[in-house]
Amino acid sequence: MTTNNKYLAAAVGHYKSLGTGRLEVPEWVIDDVPIIIYWKPMTMAESVRLLGSGNTTLAQFVDIIIAKAMTESGEKMFTLEDKQPLLRTVDRHVLIRIGTAMLEQSSVDDAEKN
Repeated sequence: MTTNNKYLAAAVGHYKSLGTGRLEVPEWVIDDVPIIIYWKPMTMAESVRLLGSGNTTLAQFVDIIIAKAMTESGEKMFTLEDKQPLLRTVDRHVLIRIGTAMLEQSSVDDAEKN
């Protein structure tokens, strides 16, 4: 993306600098190794689509996880077919922790620096 607007360029540059979020989920284990979930920072367009204009509901954490969770190589971890099992058979505390980390990536990054 090229723009002559230096303010927009600065804002876009900041977004690109955020990098990829990462969270180890010790409760979810494959071959004796905890799963690590990766995600790209959420854009405003994604926030509007996934969260609407109101407060975040618990079910929206699942929507966020389905939309954003990926492996280190960038493969999606979940699809819409996984929504009901995630909602009905997965520990809500883990889903909330993952969704919160995805929503607050800058806070997670800042906490890791300190």
